[in-house]
Amino acid sequence: MKWVQAVLAVTAIVFGYAILPAQQSNVVHQGGGNVMITRWGKNLNPDQILPEYPRPQMMRNGEWLNLNGFWELEIPDRDSRGASPVQPSQSQTYPILVPFPIESRLSGIATQATAVTYKKRFRVPGNWPKNHRILLHFGAVDWEAVVQVNGKHLGTHRGGYDAFSFDITAALLPNVEQILVVTVTDPTEQGPQPRGNQSTVKIRGQHTSVTGIWQTVWLEPVPEVSIRQVQLTPDFDGKSVKMQIFGENLTANHIVKAELFDGDDLITRGFGGTDGAMILRIPENRFKPWSPENPQLYRITIAILENNQIVDLVESYTGIRKLEIVPLASGRATIYLNGKPYFQKGVSDHGMWPDGLYTAPSEEAMLSDLTVARMFGFNMIRKSAKVEPQLWYYLCDALGLLVWQEIPSGNNNHASSTAQFDIELGSIVRQLSSHPSVVCWVLFQQGVGEHNPQFYADKVQQLDPSRLLCVSSGNDSQALGNIVDVFMMPDLKPMLYQSNQAQTIGRFGGIDLYAEKNSWSIDHWGYSEVGKTTELHDEFQRLTDAIVEYRDQFDVAVAVFHQLVDLEEETTGLMTYNREPMKVLPDVIKVQLEKLDYTKK
Repeated sequence: MKWVQAVLAVTAIVFGYAILPAQQSNVVHQGGGNVMITRWGKNLNPDQILPEYPRPQMMRNGEWLNLNGFWELEIPDRDSRGASPVQPSQSQTYPILVPFPIESRLSGIATQATAVTYKKRFRVPGNWPKNHRILLHFGAVDWEAVVQVNGKHLGTHRGGYDAFSFDITAALLPNVEQILVVTVTDPTEQGPQPRGNQSTVKIRGQHTSVTGIWQTVWLEPVPEVSIRQVQLTPDFDGKSVKMQIFGENLTANHIVKAELFDGDDLITRGFGGTDGAMILRIPENRFKPWSPENPQLYRITIAILENNQIVDLVESYTGIRKLEIVPLASGRATIYLNGKPYFQKGVSDHGMWPDGLYTAPSEEAMLSDLTVARMFGFNMIRKSAKVEPQLWYYLCDALGLLVWQEIPSGNNNHASSTAQFDIELGSIVRQLSSHPSVVCWVLFQQGVGEHNPQFYADKVQQLDPSRLLCVSSGNDSQALGNIVDVFMMPDLKPMLYQSNQAQTIGRFGGIDLYAEKNSWSIDHWGYSEVGKTTELHDEFQRLTDAIVEYRDQFDVAVAVFHQLVDLEEETTGLMTYNREPMKVLPDVIKVQLEKLDYTKK
């Protein structure tokens, strides 16, 4: 586990930033178009693309093979969007750097297509155990992926934001190079799928679409009897963690053993049967709640035993924390963290990169954004209409950042699209359910794709009753869930009142400060506009002073500034899109945010 290293890396990363105005441009002008690249994109090593183990909450210490790097990509000469990216007029094959989506500069392709075919040649390491199954894992592919190995069809996955796997053992050939083929279809706004804020055309509030593989692809050998999934649910009041282990080929002869550690110290252990359910209780003197101020993570090892011998072993971690809605005398309610009122000072983030789009150039790049958010004084990230790689949530767990997770939506205007939304929603909730940092689900934003809100409110609360639920931001479904959320841009406006719900400001700010030498385009926009850093400081202070009054008068418990980083033409970030200059002085922002804490009342 690397959370200690992640925290130690903070100082080296933070002090690499400049403050506006920047002294030089990081926009390269080519053929009249702008190509932005980050410092991490400039230093990219094609042989070391996101080399970290991609699933920190279920790590095997044995062998694995990272398939990131150069693949072959075939693009039809004309797709259904009417684009003709390939010359001459026929399908051709190009090298592509996986896992960067085809529209991104770092992929080496930088074009749009609705259908592409990937090919990768690989060899299974000869030192892998011969009696193990070989699993092929995809972090995420947007959107429909048809997977073959050596011409054998393995399956089809539909979903742009969730991980999936195939057992490829039976398709492998002995002692030869294997051929993996992935055919991807992605109709974006023309299809039924959730797509978040993606668009194939320029629309205000939307960003460049992504297609294809955009998270790590990897192989892993696992024993016939193995652990498939681990689900961890913290129990703050019981000072324990509830565990559900899902296994493959478990029989009555197998025992599941789990051990919980604080650092290297063994705290407790438990045993379970083939149902995989158990509870690990933490002694009072070793109980350390997880919070942004003290992001305590307990390490957990989980083993399957047969005749007292380990047949499979994985390592995980958890943090013990409690979120609850507490009624107030006013008839409203507020949010408690670990038994105390806690003001969540959030910042919205789309998780977009000018060179990699959906895919960050490196773990260091992801860590840098989160570290800067903490440096500004934010204790929460509102993840806007995108699901990040599992490594990103691990970093939030380790750094102590709360996460409000917006669920990507689509058109949701006919039966096939609503059915697909239902499938992907369930997959996303299950995939992220063990991360202590994730504290709130947001189902619909300002009515986009909203349908059957009561059904989905009931579904999510049944899937995950341990977290907060915001069904809709600024729409008619505010009475559902336990959050009433209002967007306030360009200026603050009256709160909506719902009894026994927490009052939150889901967006404020949206202030456009254009950095000419470090912007995506000469076109730019925001909800209000300032001309220099000091004016942005003043506007931030004015808004936070007003939110202090909202906190005291209307019991507002959350405020989310929009946004952390510029996004293409939307230049409303505290940093530019390429992360080179900050637009503000971090200490100025931090002092203003500190006024929102309940301890400052």
